[in-house]
Amino acid sequence: MPTIEEKSQQSNEKTNLKSRLQIRRLLFLVGVSCIVLGVNHYYQIHRKTSGIVQPPAASDVVTTDTADPIEQKVDEEAYEVPADQPRRIISPNLSLSGIIQRVGLTNSGAVAAPYNVHVAGWYIGSVKPSEQGLSIIDGHLSGKYTDGIFKQLRNLQKNEEIQIEFGNRSIKKFSVVDVINVAEDQASEVLFRKYEQIDKQLNLITCSGAFNRQTNSFDDRTIVVTKAID
Repeated sequence: MPTIEEKSQQSNEKTNLKSRLQIRRLLFLVGVSCIVLGVNHYYQIHRKTSGIVQPPAASDVVTTDTADPIEQKVDEEAYEVPADQPRRIISPNLSLSGIIQRVGLTNSGAVAAPYNVHVAGWYIGSVKPSEQGLSIIDGHLSGKYTDGIFKQLRNLQKNEEIQIEFGNRSIKKFSVVDVINVAEDQASEVLFRKYEQIDKQLNLITCSGAFNRQTNSFDDRTIVVTKAID
Protein backbone atom coordinates (compact mmCIF):
# COMPACT_ATOMS: atom_id res chain seq x y z
CA MET A 1 0.00 0.00 0.00
CA PRO A 2 1.23 3.53 -0.74
CA THR A 3 2.54 5.51 2.17
CA ILE A 4 1.04 8.80 3.31
CA GLU A 5 3.86 10.68 1.56
CA GLU A 6 3.29 8.77 -1.68
CA LYS A 7 -0.48 9.46 -1.49
CA SER A 8 0.25 13.14 -0.87
CA GLN A 9 2.67 13.25 -3.84
CA GLN A 10 0.11 11.55 -6.10
CA SER A 11 -2.53 14.04 -4.97
CA ASN A 12 -0.22 16.98 -5.70
CA GLU A 13 0.62 15.58 -9.12
CA LYS A 14 -3.11 15.24 -9.93
CA THR A 15 -3.71 18.80 -8.73
CA ASN A 16 -0.80 20.11 -10.79
CA LEU A 17 -2.01 18.22 -13.84
CA LYS A 18 -5.49 19.64 -13.42
CA SER A 19 -4.06 23.17 -13.05
CA ARG A 20 -1.95 22.74 -16.19
CA LEU A 21 -4.97 21.54 -18.14
CA GLN A 22 -7.02 24.52 -16.92
CA ILE A 23 -4.23 26.92 -17.91
CA ARG A 24 -4.00 25.30 -21.35
CA ARG A 25 -7.76 25.61 -21.83
CA LEU A 26 -7.61 29.25 -20.76
CA LEU A 27 -4.72 30.00 -23.11
CA PHE A 28 -6.57 28.25 -25.93
CA LEU A 29 -9.70 30.31 -25.29
CA VAL A 30 -7.64 33.52 -25.13
CA GLY A 31 -5.92 32.56 -28.37
CA VAL A 32 -9.23 31.84 -30.09
CA SER A 33 -10.62 35.14 -28.77
CA CYS A 34 -7.62 37.07 -30.14
CA ILE A 35 -7.95 35.37 -33.51
CA VAL A 36 -11.67 36.21 -33.68
CA LEU A 37 -11.04 39.81 -32.65
CA GLY A 38 -8.24 40.10 -35.21
CA VAL A 39 -10.41 38.73 -38.00
CA ASN A 40 -13.29 41.02 -37.03
CA HIS A 41 -10.95 44.01 -36.96
CA TYR A 42 -9.57 43.08 -40.38
CA TYR A 43 -13.06 42.83 -41.89
CA GLN A 44 -14.06 46.10 -40.22
CA ILE A 45 -11.07 47.85 -41.85
CA HIS A 46 -11.81 46.15 -45.16
CA ARG A 47 -15.48 47.15 -45.04
CA LYS A 48 -14.66 50.77 -44.19
CA THR A 49 -11.84 51.30 -46.69
CA SER A 50 -12.40 49.03 -49.70
CA GLY A 51 -14.20 49.99 -52.87
CA ILE A 52 -14.68 53.27 -54.71
CA VAL A 53 -17.41 55.79 -53.90
CA GLN A 54 -18.94 58.42 -56.13
CA PRO A 55 -17.64 61.99 -55.72
CA PRO A 56 -19.75 64.77 -54.20
CA ALA A 57 -21.78 67.12 -56.37
CA ALA A 58 -19.80 70.18 -57.46
CA SER A 59 -22.42 72.45 -55.88
CA ASP A 60 -22.34 70.75 -52.45
CA VAL A 61 -20.90 72.78 -49.57
CA VAL A 62 -19.88 71.04 -46.34
CA THR A 63 -20.83 73.07 -43.25
CA THR A 64 -20.79 70.39 -40.55
CA ASP A 65 -17.94 68.29 -39.23
CA THR A 66 -18.30 64.55 -38.78
CA ALA A 67 -16.46 62.30 -36.35
CA ASP A 68 -16.75 59.44 -38.83
CA PRO A 69 -15.80 60.66 -42.33
CA ILE A 70 -15.97 58.27 -45.27
CA GLU A 71 -12.71 56.32 -45.72
CA GLN A 72 -13.27 54.74 -49.12
CA LYS A 73 -11.45 56.30 -52.06
CA VAL A 74 -13.33 58.52 -54.49
CA ASP A 75 -13.78 58.05 -58.22
CA GLU A 76 -11.67 61.09 -59.18
CA GLU A 77 -12.30 60.72 -62.90
CA ALA A 78 -16.05 61.11 -62.36
CA TYR A 79 -15.66 64.42 -60.52
CA GLU A 80 -16.58 67.47 -62.58
CA VAL A 81 -16.67 71.09 -61.43
CA PRO A 82 -17.04 74.47 -63.22
CA ALA A 83 -14.04 75.45 -65.35
CA ASP A 84 -12.81 78.09 -62.87
CA GLN A 85 -13.30 76.02 -59.71
CA PRO A 86 -10.44 74.05 -58.10
CA ARG A 87 -10.93 70.35 -58.87
CA ARG A 88 -7.85 68.53 -57.62
CA ILE A 89 -4.73 69.10 -55.49
CA ILE A 90 -1.41 67.47 -56.36
CA SER A 91 1.98 67.31 -54.64
CA PRO A 92 4.67 65.61 -56.73
CA ASN A 93 7.01 65.47 -53.72
CA LEU A 94 4.48 63.71 -51.47
CA SER A 95 2.76 61.58 -54.13
CA LEU A 96 -0.39 63.38 -53.03
CA SER A 97 -3.46 63.61 -55.23
CA GLY A 98 -7.11 64.14 -54.40
CA ILE A 99 -10.21 66.00 -55.45
CA ILE A 100 -11.23 69.28 -53.85
CA GLN A 101 -14.78 69.88 -52.64
CA ARG A 102 -16.34 73.11 -51.39
CA VAL A 103 -16.49 73.72 -47.63
CA GLY A 104 -17.92 76.54 -45.54
CA LEU A 105 -17.96 77.38 -41.86
CA THR A 106 -19.47 75.23 -39.11
CA ASN A 107 -21.80 76.62 -36.45
CA SER A 108 -18.75 77.19 -34.25
CA GLY A 109 -17.12 79.36 -36.93
CA ALA A 110 -14.42 76.86 -37.91
CA VAL A 111 -13.64 75.89 -41.49
CA ALA A 112 -15.48 72.59 -42.07
CA ALA A 113 -13.54 69.43 -42.89
CA PRO A 114 -14.30 67.42 -46.06
CA TYR A 115 -16.77 64.53 -45.89
CA ASN A 116 -14.12 62.01 -46.96
CA VAL A 117 -10.56 61.52 -45.63
CA HIS A 118 -9.21 61.30 -49.21
CA VAL A 119 -10.73 64.65 -50.23
CA ALA A 120 -9.46 68.19 -49.67
CA GLY A 121 -11.75 71.14 -48.97
CA TRP A 122 -11.59 74.61 -50.54
CA TYR A 123 -13.04 77.20 -48.14
CA ILE A 124 -15.51 79.17 -50.27
CA GLY A 125 -15.13 82.22 -48.02
CA SER A 126 -11.60 82.61 -49.41
CA VAL A 127 -10.55 83.46 -52.95
CA LYS A 128 -10.03 80.73 -55.53
CA PRO A 129 -6.44 79.45 -55.67
CA SER A 130 -4.26 81.65 -57.91
CA GLU A 131 -6.51 84.69 -57.49
CA GLN A 132 -5.20 87.78 -55.73
CA GLY A 133 -5.63 87.41 -51.99
CA LEU A 134 -5.72 84.43 -49.63
CA SER A 135 -7.08 81.00 -50.51
CA ILE A 136 -7.54 78.20 -47.97
CA ILE A 137 -7.67 74.41 -48.46
CA ASP A 138 -8.00 71.92 -45.61
CA GLY A 139 -7.81 68.13 -45.39
CA HIS A 140 -7.79 65.23 -42.95
CA LEU A 141 -4.65 63.85 -41.34
CA SER A 142 -6.25 60.41 -40.96
CA GLY A 143 -9.43 58.47 -40.41
CA LYS A 144 -9.97 55.61 -37.97
CA TYR A 145 -8.67 53.02 -40.41
CA THR A 146 -6.60 54.77 -43.08
CA ASP A 147 -4.42 57.80 -43.74
CA GLY A 148 -5.98 61.09 -44.82
CA ILE A 149 -5.10 63.14 -47.89
CA PHE A 150 -2.84 65.48 -45.86
CA LYS A 151 -1.09 62.78 -43.82
CA GLN A 152 2.33 63.84 -45.13
CA LEU A 153 1.66 67.58 -45.31
CA ARG A 154 4.11 68.33 -42.49
CA ASN A 155 6.91 66.82 -44.60
CA LEU A 156 6.74 69.51 -47.26
CA GLN A 157 9.86 71.63 -47.55
CA LYS A 158 10.38 75.25 -48.60
CA ASN A 159 10.31 75.80 -52.38
CA GLU A 160 8.61 72.45 -53.04
CA GLU A 161 5.66 72.55 -55.40
CA ILE A 162 1.91 72.23 -54.94
CA GLN A 163 -0.37 72.06 -57.97
CA ILE A 164 -4.07 72.90 -58.23
CA GLU A 165 -6.01 71.51 -61.17
CA PHE A 166 -9.15 73.37 -62.19
CA GLY A 167 -12.36 72.20 -63.78
CA ASN A 168 -11.00 72.95 -67.26
CA ARG A 169 -7.96 70.78 -66.40
CA SER A 170 -5.58 73.78 -66.34
CA ILE A 171 -2.86 73.67 -63.68
CA LYS A 172 -1.76 76.45 -61.33
CA LYS A 173 1.50 75.98 -59.45
CA PHE A 174 2.44 77.12 -55.95
CA SER A 175 5.72 77.14 -54.06
CA VAL A 176 6.00 76.39 -50.33
CA VAL A 177 7.02 79.45 -48.34
CA ASP A 178 6.66 78.16 -44.79
CA VAL A 179 5.52 75.13 -42.77
CA ILE A 180 4.09 76.10 -39.37
CA ASN A 181 3.01 73.90 -36.46
CA VAL A 182 0.73 75.58 -33.91
CA ALA A 183 -1.62 74.67 -31.09
CA GLU A 184 -5.24 74.17 -32.15
CA ASP A 185 -6.41 77.34 -30.38
CA GLN A 186 -3.89 79.44 -32.34
CA ALA A 187 -4.57 77.87 -35.74
CA SER A 188 -7.29 80.26 -36.91
CA GLU A 189 -5.06 83.32 -36.49
CA VAL A 190 -2.23 81.72 -38.46
CA LEU A 191 -4.49 80.19 -41.12
CA PHE A 192 -6.11 83.52 -42.01
CA ARG A 193 -2.87 85.52 -41.90
CA LYS A 194 -2.14 87.15 -45.27
CA TYR A 195 1.54 87.79 -46.01
CA GLU A 196 2.05 91.28 -47.41
CA GLN A 197 4.85 90.12 -49.71
CA ILE A 198 2.67 87.40 -51.30
CA ASP A 199 0.19 88.56 -53.91
CA LYS A 200 -1.56 85.22 -54.46
CA GLN A 201 -1.36 83.11 -51.31
CA LEU A 202 -2.64 79.56 -50.71
CA ASN A 203 -2.66 78.14 -47.17
CA LEU A 204 -3.10 74.41 -46.51
CA ILE A 205 -4.10 73.08 -43.10
CA THR A 206 -4.45 69.71 -41.38
CA CYS A 207 -4.37 68.24 -37.88
CA SER A 208 -1.13 67.27 -36.14
CA GLY A 209 0.29 66.56 -32.71
CA ALA A 210 -1.16 64.17 -30.15
CA PHE A 211 -4.68 62.78 -30.37
CA ASN A 212 -6.86 63.95 -27.47
CA ARG A 213 -9.46 61.27 -26.68
CA GLN A 214 -11.46 63.66 -24.48
CA THR A 215 -12.06 66.12 -27.31
CA ASN A 216 -11.82 63.45 -30.05
CA SER A 217 -9.39 65.63 -31.98
CA PHE A 218 -5.69 66.38 -32.40
CA ASP A 219 -4.05 69.03 -30.20
CA ASP A 220 -2.13 70.85 -32.95
CA ARG A 221 -2.42 72.00 -36.54
CA THR A 222 0.07 72.09 -39.41
CA ILE A 223 -0.29 75.03 -41.79
CA VAL A 224 1.62 75.24 -45.06
CA VAL A 225 1.93 78.71 -46.59
CA THR A 226 2.44 78.80 -50.37
CA LYS A 227 2.56 81.40 -53.12
CA ALA A 228 1.52 81.24 -56.77
CA ILE A 229 4.50 80.90 -59.11
CA ASP A 230 2.81 81.23 -62.51
